[in-house]
Amino acid sequence: MIKGAAYVTLSHLRIKGTGGSNTLGIYAAHAVLERSDITNAWRGRSCVILGSDSYGVATVPIVRRNRFHECGSLANGNQDHAIYAQSVVDGQITRNTFWDSAAYAIQLYPNAQRTRVAYNVIDGGPPSVRGGILIGGETSEASSNNVVTRNVVAYAQAYNIATDWNDLIGTGNVVERNCFWAGREGNIDDSGGGFRTYANIVANPGFRHRQIRDYRLRANSRCRRVIG
Repeated sequence: MIKGAAYVTLSHLRIKGTGGSNTLGIYAAHAVLERSDITNAWRGRSCVILGSDSYGVATVPIVRRNRFHECGSLANGNQDHAIYAQSVVDGQITRNTFWDSAAYAIQLYPNAQRTRVAYNVIDGGPPSVRGGILIGGETSEASSNNVVTRNVVAYAQAYNIATDWNDLIGTGNVVERNCFWAGREGNIDDSGGGFRTYANIVANPGFRHRQIRDYRLRANSRCRRVIG
């Protein structure tokens, strides 16, 4: 847990949670989590939680170039995520790779503000029960002014990106220039409102070798057009 200690950096680690609590909690300012392998081996709870009402807001956290896998317990339904951005301001979630998240790879809910989700690769295939990205809010707070851009999101067991609002609907959220593929229920669920979309494409990402988690894109992948 990073609580109240600003400017902490965790880098080049292998982190395996016990499942008794969220594997890593960030509740402070300017924390960096990078270049690490993070899992809880299906034991339960989320692999990373960014902020909470109880412990404090995660302000300007950076989560980059990590590998998230086997996060959460399937017995908990849609409650356990790879990254649970619960109460975060000005976050950066960039250049990470995700597979086998019990629920969502990234959940911006209920109070993620001005957070950028970019250049991530998400394989939301089974055994996940969700697999993609969720933006949402509750009665008194709603995630707003977030940008989801230049990600590859494929094979989610629900939608590749969706929303979940209660009384409040977020504003200023943008989903742009992403590559989506083969969401089981669809690629983009914008029926609940709360975000604008443009310049996204639907294309097979052409992973080099998905079975052994080599998620580099082949030279002829159309997804390269949006993520470079």
